[in-house]
Amino acid sequence: MDGFFEEFLESKDTLFFVDTKMKLAFPEFNEYLSKFYPVFGGERCKSIDRVFELYTVFQSLKSAPENVVVFGGGSLFDLVGYSVCTSFPGCGLTLIPTTLSAQMTGFYKNLFYLNFDRKKDRLSVNGSADKIIIIPELLKSFSIEMIRKSHIIPFSVSISCEEKFFHLVKKSLSTLTGENVDSCLLYEMIRETNYLRIKEAGKGKIIFPGEYFANIIQSATGLRMEYVDAMVLSLRMELFISRSLGMIPESVYRFILNDLNSIVTPKKRNIDIQTMIEMIKDTEKHTFPILNGLGNSENASINSGLLEGIIKEFIIDVE
Repeated sequence: MDGFFEEFLESKDTLFFVDTKMKLAFPEFNEYLSKFYPVFGGERCKSIDRVFELYTVFQSLKSAPENVVVFGGGSLFDLVGYSVCTSFPGCGLTLIPTTLSAQMTGFYKNLFYLNFDRKKDRLSVNGSADKIIIIPELLKSFSIEMIRKSHIIPFSVSISCEEKFFHLVKKSLSTLTGENVDSCLLYEMIRETNYLRIKEAGKGKIIFPGEYFANIIQSATGLRMEYVDAMVLSLRMELFISRSLGMIPESVYRFILNDLNSIVTPKKRNIDIQTMIEMIKDTEKHTFPILNGLGNSENASINSGLLEGIIKEFIIDVE
């Protein structure tokens, strides 16, 4: 990776940002990362205050950058992307995802988001990356637990649009024993997840089962819950909704739920249920992908009153 960093750092008129956690995860690269502007990542970095901090950085430059390179996770991409798009339209933007979930999310919505008032993704600006560079070598920094939990991203994609891919995800999960990781299988899963996301985005599908309510759940925790944890709970909840609406039979529900439980063991989460219900009631109708069979989903609009009742049943069921 030395040559990789050197190639970027030789670029003129390029501004670099890095998640501070990466400097701890990759001390061998600190010679290079020390030349990046450090930002403490995580969901709470996506705030107006941090945007103005970056505006100050931009204003201190002698000239506008031609390119911006971001080395970090999804929250840092949103923060820097929002700041760049509102400051330097036309500036090149390269994203280098350093978390497994970010490597499989793809950022195909053509939007960069900010949180506001501890609510997830309340502000946005149109924009997209010119390049997204996935570096397999970064996988060595991930714990087995994080790799396992991050399987929620391809798991969601697979049950939504590709049953054949579902079996690949299950196979990858089955290899995570002890501290062993089948790197080749993991790389294949990352590639296939991004391929399917691009393919589905071309059809107009930009979110997958679990992603819609993950934002609501994170907001209900005051942004304290990590995204992958919120996705696990959200997908479990959306499966319950699909079953309650008669979109999937009990047998399919139990089959998928059993495999979902192999990603992470269900446990009680510190969520303000009342806040989550109020957020659901704030919108008259909610439109999100509803599973109607393994490898198939379709967008459906559900009245908030009906949704509230189903979610209350879900809460009773999991408790």
